[in-house]
Order: sequence, then C-alpha cells, then structure tokens
Amino acid sequence: MGGEPDGERLMTSTGWSFVEAAARLLARDEREAVLGDLLEADENALHGLFGVLSLVFRREAALWKTWRPWLAGFGVALPSSFLLMGFSLSVSWSYLTLRGRVSDYGLSPAGGTSTCMVGKPQ
Repeated sequence: MGGEPDGERLMTSTGWSFVEAAARLLARDEREAVLGDLLEADENALHGLFGVLSLVFRREAALWKTWRPWLAGFGVALPSSFLLMGFSLSVSWSYLTLRGRVSDYGLSPAGGTSTCMVGKPQ
C-alpha cells in the first residue's frame, strides 16, 4: 500500500466494500458517478454507506408515489396469495385424507375439529 494513491487505498478498505455492495443497487452509470463523488469528497466509509443507502431509498420510494405499484401489491399479489394458500390447504387436506391420517391429528372430515392438538398424539 506504500505506492498506491490515497484514493486507491481508500476504496480497497473493508468498509468501502460495503459501500460498493450497496452501490450495486443503483444503475451502472449512476453507481460510478456516486462512487466517484464519494471518493472526491473524501468521505469515510460509514458516511459513504449512509449516503448510498439514502439515495437508493429515495429512488425506490419515488417509484411508490404512483398508483400502479399499489394496485400490483393489493390488487394482484394479495388476492393471489390467498388463492395459493387455499390451494396449499386443499392439497394438504387431500394428502392427509388419502393417507387415512386425518383422525390422528384430531380433525374431522366435516371440516371441524374434535380437539386442538399440535402434532401426532402418542
């Protein structure tokens, strides 16, 4: 490290590896500009990390200002998750029924429960 310029030594320290990892969340051109600005400003690794993460957060938060991501989240993903959960329960119930083990878990085929147990009874 004796013959390296200060900027080279600065960017190879352990703290700066976290800054570079966080900067990967940015576009390539923007990442290079941000890292160059941090190097020129002679920021330490912690301030650089906070700066990069705050920029990434602001960029991501700006995307949520419109109605489209909210529609995708609550109008598509949420109902789909309930559909998948119902399918998973149906498959699990069918498996238990086919194996003849429904009564082992205290469940009745009518959909009710005779007892509430956690695990197979001894």
